[in-house]
Amino acid sequence: MLRRKRHQIDRRWILAACCLVMGLVPAPVAAQGKIYFSSIGLIDQMDLDGSNLVTIYSEAAAAPWALALDLDASELYWSDLATLEILRSTLLGQNVEVLVAGVRSWGIALDPPNDLMYWNTDISDVFVSGIYRSAMDGTNPELVIPSDGRPAYAIAMDTVNRKLYWTITTGTPRLIRRANLDGSAVETVVEFFDIPAPVALALDVADDRLYWSAIDIVNGLSQPWVGRSRLDGSEVEVLYQPASPIEADGIALDVPRGHIYWTSRDSTIQRANLDGTDRVAMNLGINGLRGIAIDTRTAVKVPAASAWGIAVLMLAIVAAGTIVLRRQRCGKNAVSCVRA
Repeated sequence: MLRRKRHQIDRRWILAACCLVMGLVPAPVAAQGKIYFSSIGLIDQMDLDGSNLVTIYSEAAAAPWALALDLDASELYWSDLATLEILRSTLLGQNVEVLVAGVRSWGIALDPPNDLMYWNTDISDVFVSGIYRSAMDGTNPELVIPSDGRPAYAIAMDTVNRKLYWTITTGTPRLIRRANLDGSAVETVVEFFDIPAPVALALDVADDRLYWSAIDIVNGLSQPWVGRSRLDGSEVEVLYQPASPIEADGIALDVPRGHIYWTSRDSTIQRANLDGTDRVAMNLGINGLRGIAIDTRTAVKVPAASAWGIAVLMLAIVAAGTIVLRRQRCGKNAVSCVRA
């Protein structure tokens, strides 16, 4: 009875070891990614193909606009043009908190490694017009780039070259400008004479590309354009111009998959390759689409070679366990018994 019990214990240890190896290795899963977008009173989340649409924030009196993601902290930031606030929550819309009050902001850019948030505002009871930076919790705001009478609209950050980009949509010409993150070395990157006013920005720094969505006024209606240039403003090209007037606001890049996304107020989010080809419209049936942000992360995948390695390791554990059991059964003749 004692020997049988010992054998049972050994078998259990072998089984436990196999289960441990299997449990430590993640199972292969499909690539993931999420789109976040704002509309009148709502912030929604969905998969990159438009499926699994979920409302994560709903407030009838709100007007969420610009969106920004801090993926390491799993947090979503946005501006609200109705409540005149900058807010944040989890990526699921939980734990909503007001970070800055008294701001009419169309743009937010985050610098998490330095705990900094950049945002713009018109003149208010609290702030003068310009681009500000603060801690990511909204504390210690300081004016970085004062307005020259033409307020900034969208903003975007180049964290590699430490540059801030912003658009100016009023007056002529309409502009895209950039400066160092401390506000120094302001320069005009793109001047818009024949191309309409830029209202949103996105950067692909690795490919030296600046993307924008822009609005043109045609017979009293807004008509969106999507264009790009080099980061220095050279090689300007139009990627998309619709046949009928529609108003667009947000733009975002999914560089790992080679896609650009933009919102249109005809209830669609448009997707195309980074060169503007193969455009697809996802009709969501949601009016007044505004800002957009992309979580481009993918889930962990197990390569085929790793799976084979796991299988070999499990067979080795079983083989070693079998030898141990045989030796326990054979006693003093363990060597000859194992060879047999």
